[in-house]
Amino acid sequence: MPIPVIIDTDVALDDYMAILYLLLNPAVEVIGITTTGVGAAHLSAGTQNVLNLLNLANQAGIPVAAGTSAPLSFSNVFPNSWRTVVDNLYYIPLAQSASSAQPPGSAVQFLHDTLTQYGSPVTVLSIGGGTNLGMLFQTYTGVTWSQYLSRIFMMGGAIKAPGNVNAFNPDYNNTVAEWNIFIDPLGANTVFQSGVPVTLVPLDASNQAQLDLDFYSTLMSMVASPQGNAIQNAVSAFIFAGLSTQLETIAQPAQSVDGYYLWDPLAAIALTDTHNQIVTTEPMTLSVNLTLDEEQDSSGAILTDSGASNSVVTTVDGNAAKVALLSTWTGYSNDAIAARLRSPSARRSSRASK
Repeated sequence: MPIPVIIDTDVALDDYMAILYLLLNPAVEVIGITTTGVGAAHLSAGTQNVLNLLNLANQAGIPVAAGTSAPLSFSNVFPNSWRTVVDNLYYIPLAQSASSAQPPGSAVQFLHDTLTQYGSPVTVLSIGGGTNLGMLFQTYTGVTWSQYLSRIFMMGGAIKAPGNVNAFNPDYNNTVAEWNIFIDPLGANTVFQSGVPVTLVPLDASNQAQLDLDFYSTLMSMVASPQGNAIQNAVSAFIFAGLSTQLETIAQPAQSVDGYYLWDPLAAIALTDTHNQIVTTEPMTLSVNLTLDEEQDSSGAILTDSGASNSVVTTVDGNAAKVALLSTWTGYSNDAIAARLRSPSARRSSRASK
């Protein structure tokens, strides 16, 4: 039976990749999507973009509920220049969906009603910060949510790796937090302490799966010679167009903090990797630093010496992750994709020759 999944998203480019991976994956049934205006996209634009993505994937019947634009803590925001690009779908032409979403502020009620009425435990992919889920757990404190949620897969945080907030926006002096947690530390911490099992996919994990020029060129060759069905061909062409807007970042050296990595897609892969063939996890206690210090800020840092017991993705087969994404998007076989992706030794030789 397919895994019933609700996706909670702030609708950036890596969110599109994760969403479309799950929509096209036969092992998953997406039963709803909730949006947040706290992260990369503004609420109205991001919600419309989700409707457009569902239309692209021929799944316009999946319900969408808009959340809030206010975090549970602090007032951290993505740079406006980023949000404008995200709001405009990276300026990629995409047909406007005629479907409508449930109105702003409806996400929490949608989550409550869907989860409690579905009939079996649901999995959530959290790729836009913890605001909507945090509000759910704060609003309905009398509900034992572990009865209705089998697990939450959350992309966010950094355990031992450096954070990425300051790297992408020097206006913030925080060098330890990752954006999805930094944007609402209390929301994320509420999720960690909810009693629902959480699998966290931190930067330590995504740093092992760089979206590099090999991945980009492989996707380009497949878009040029499509072998999937009409939906896969349209989806892979759309994703390629989106990645083409990020070429300068994709071309960064491996492990550079300003490179492009499989952030949200890796969380989606972890959700479907039920036999741990691509990722492995370790149990850890998790909480979030909720103290804001404007002089030397570490709010949003992941703490592993206190909090609830959860799990963290620690090792990743980066090549297998790329194969999983590309095969689902394009319809090409795993073997065909693996043959097109250069081997790790070839990549090392290529870097050494430069």
